[in-house]
Amino acid sequence: DGNFKHLPGSAGLRAKDFIFSKANDNVIYLGTAGEGIWVSKDNGETFVKALDKIFEGKVDVYNIEEDNSGNLYSSVYSYKENRGSLVYSSYPPENSAEIYFSSIPKYGIFGSSVDGGTISIVSSDGGFYRSMNNGKSWELRSRQSDGLLQIESFGGTKYVLTSKNKILSTSDLGKSWKDISPKSDVKYFHLDKRTGAMVAFSDKILFSLSNGLSWRELNLLVNPGDLPVIAVAISPGNSNIVYAVSQKILYRSADGGNSWSVFEIPAGKTTDIFVDTKKPNSLFISTQ
Repeated sequence: DGNFKHLPGSAGLRAKDFIFSKANDNVIYLGTAGEGIWVSKDNGETFVKALDKIFEGKVDVYNIEEDNSGNLYSSVYSYKENRGSLVYSSYPPENSAEIYFSSIPKYGIFGSSVDGGTISIVSSDGGFYRSMNNGKSWELRSRQSDGLLQIESFGGTKYVLTSKNKILSTSDLGKSWKDISPKSDVKYFHLDKRTGAMVAFSDKILFSLSNGLSWRELNLLVNPGDLPVIAVAISPGNSNIVYAVSQKILYRSADGGNSWSVFEIPAGKTTDIFVDTKKPNSLFISTQ
């Protein structure tokens, strides 16, 4: 409806990931650029920084995943250690421990996918790694010539974004890959875990209902080149509802991108958008 409010305690934070807990009511985890993990226990009304030592200092949190028991798997980069790692945390985030870290300095772990005791992670070294015993040992399944910067999962298929702006898919946990990229370079993509629908953006917004086998362009009210889109998302309640944000404008489509409503974002420069998986009409927009 276009009503916006500032979240208390979030000033100065730049969100890199929001996760709405499946295991704990009203709990939201916020992964930040440089400020570790923040936790809300009142569905986003207030956030408090997780005080676990592993998140002290300057720590980027790129991605947070949760298992069915409420445990967290966070893809982080510690500037003190000068490396990326996958961090396991109980709820709330305490007694955390690295269960994988990059052996080469300055390389990052950019995301994970958790299926029971099986964990898959992607790294900027191009590696796709798998653990079948909750992180006690790891296998390099394959390595791309490009870095891997994002991982999503649906129906047994994993999707990754490469540093060369390509989307790749694998149905055998990283042994073989298929390039499902649209014709234009992809800067970011969002996957709806309920339906498998995907929306991506480059110099245009692209939408796929066929696991990336075909893409169609979504036309905004203005040329995306004139007002560049920064982030996109799909409603978890209805894959026909698509969101896109530019620096200060929120676009919402209720018909799969054929028509759009436009709302002005009141403050700051937008950096990302996240849809509440439990309340699909609620949005969290990160600004700086």
